[in-house]
Amino acid sequence: KYTNLTSMPSRHSKNAGDRHHFTYKEREGLSYGTKNIRVGSDSQLKFGNCALCLHFAQEPMATPSGHIYCRECILEYILKKTKELKRYRAAYELQNEQIRERKLDEDSAKEQLKIEHFVKKQSGEVNLPQATAKSSSQLKTNSTELTIFNEKSNQQIETIKRKIEESDETKKKKFILKQKQSVDATSIEENREILKRSSFWLPSHAPEHIEKTLEPPDARPRSPMSNNFIRAKNLIPVCFTVDKENKKDPSVICAVSRTEINHQPAVLLAKSGQVILKSTADEFVVPSMICPMTGAKLKKSDLVDLVKSVSGFSASGKVEANKYQPVMM
Repeated sequence: KYTNLTSMPSRHSKNAGDRHHFTYKEREGLSYGTKNIRVGSDSQLKFGNCALCLHFAQEPMATPSGHIYCRECILEYILKKTKELKRYRAAYELQNEQIRERKLDEDSAKEQLKIEHFVKKQSGEVNLPQATAKSSSQLKTNSTELTIFNEKSNQQIETIKRKIEESDETKKKKFILKQKQSVDATSIEENREILKRSSFWLPSHAPEHIEKTLEPPDARPRSPMSNNFIRAKNLIPVCFTVDKENKKDPSVICAVSRTEINHQPAVLLAKSGQVILKSTADEFVVPSMICPMTGAKLKKSDLVDLVKSVSGFSASGKVEANKYQPVMM
């Protein structure tokens, strides 16, 4: 009869975790540590899609930074952030008012203490200053010290002789013993620090509550992509030229050359709202600064560089995504 090799236990060297460190395969199989993932073209935002809803932009609007949004999405975002800023501003003003009231209470308490001290001083209830009390006590102590010195002078001389007669070896032994002590009773503060390091779980060593203060609020909402200040009046209407042949997956084409815009740099003509390739703009628009569709004169500020789409190739832009996960050391 033949033995069943499948039921036999495998070698320990073939099992996972047989080494004192993780191999690449074991580390990839666990959700352990920060991971870098290569993002393909299917995961990138297509040109002409809204940066908020990720669908093809309906009534597209562009920001001065070059990002494209749906009109409804960006206006709803601005309205929502404006309401949040209003609530945050009210909380910030309430915090400042509480700080002001606390400061006034402290100042009034100090003034009250000064008044009480002045009243006691005038009525004669205040004790003598500490300096005079110390001077009188020092005179008494000096006289007692002289008498004690005269009485115990012989004992002090004997102790001094004993210290001189001590050898260097005994001094070294005492120093070593002092260093070996677990807790040095030199001062109370040092003992507290040692106890704090060794017994950090005690309630007396728990961290104190620090009241968080709100930062000053922004003047207006910020863009969700560029983090710049954004206003509804600064939005630029965009008129896409859409390829009508592909109805399921609409794509934007250049208004002049009729070339599909995928990952090429594109420019928005702010006055007409037309989108053309940057190479086409450098060839036909920049020399004359005239719109090729409407014939209107343009300025440099009317040419807005749009954010281009990214393909799966690393040369086109950022194609890696990082996922941070904490690691227990």
